[in-house]
Formats: sequence, C-alpha cells, structure tokens
Amino acid sequence: MGKKAKEHRKKVAKRNEKMKLEKKSQERVAMNFLRKLIQKEKESGAFNSPVQPLPSAELPNASPNQFLGPQI
Repeated sequence: MGKKAKEHRKKVAKRNEKMKLEKKSQERVAMNFLRKLIQKEKESGAFNSPVQPLPSAELPNASPNQFLGPQI
C-alpha cells in the first residue's frame, strides 16, 4: 500500500467519523424534540383516557382468509 493510499484511508476514516458524530447529534436533537412533545401532550391530558378497542370492520364479500390490511 502506497503513501497516498494510506493518506486517503485516513481522510476517509476521518470523514466517516465526522458523519457518524453529526448523525448522532441529529438523532439526539430529534429525541429531545419528541420527548418535549410527548411531555407537552401529557400535560395537556392527551394520554389520560383509557385505550378504546378499534371497532371491527366488517367488509361485504370478504373471505375470512383475505388480508384486510392497508390497500396500496
């Protein structure tokens, strides 16, 4: 391996480390935002009501083995 190749590998490793740190920082900011948003919703009482089961969807002409998930 030549000198230029070693220098290039150092530069690439340094760039990858910088990108990794930036990504980690962005994730931290996003998590803090979500935590604050959830806390704000909790304070306004958004999570106080008990969970209600979803009404069962009865579709006409649907076989029991048919997938009833989202349609794309």
